[in-house]
Amino acid sequence: MNHLSKSIWNKSCKRSVTMSRKKRKSRSSKEARSRQKRSGKWLYVAIPILAAVLIGVGGGWLLARRGDTATGTEIKLASVSQLPEKVRRAPPVVQEGYRFAIANPEVLAKLPCYCGCGSMGHTSDLDCFIQEFKPDGTIVFGYHAFE
Repeated sequence: MNHLSKSIWNKSCKRSVTMSRKKRKSRSSKEARSRQKRSGKWLYVAIPILAAVLIGVGGGWLLARRGDTATGTEIKLASVSQLPEKVRRAPPVVQEGYRFAIANPEVLAKLPCYCGCGSMGHTSDLDCFIQEFKPDGTIVFGYHAFE
């Protein structure tokens, strides 16, 4: 190879090396941009999940610190001796309903009847258990809740 040939050869090699470097750079910059786009997409999934977890943990922590108010409250029930004989022979859950009605009439009076007995003149859940509280303190029981 003569000097001119070597010079042309070197220039063409340099050109091809330079071009391949440019191609590599453009390819690597495209890959980098693609990676950046892909890396940003996971944030759209990760951030809401992280927020939900933090809210759940924080809410649970607050509830645990506050304590369960339901366990601290005792439900008032009347004694079994106040129940009529018919109700005393009923299953325990029925007895508890009547005992609750005797001890907490103001609560049941605020609850609408859900069994469809409005046609019988019932205006609240209390009417299903108790027909009347007499002035002398005696109770006239209703047996609609019993049946």
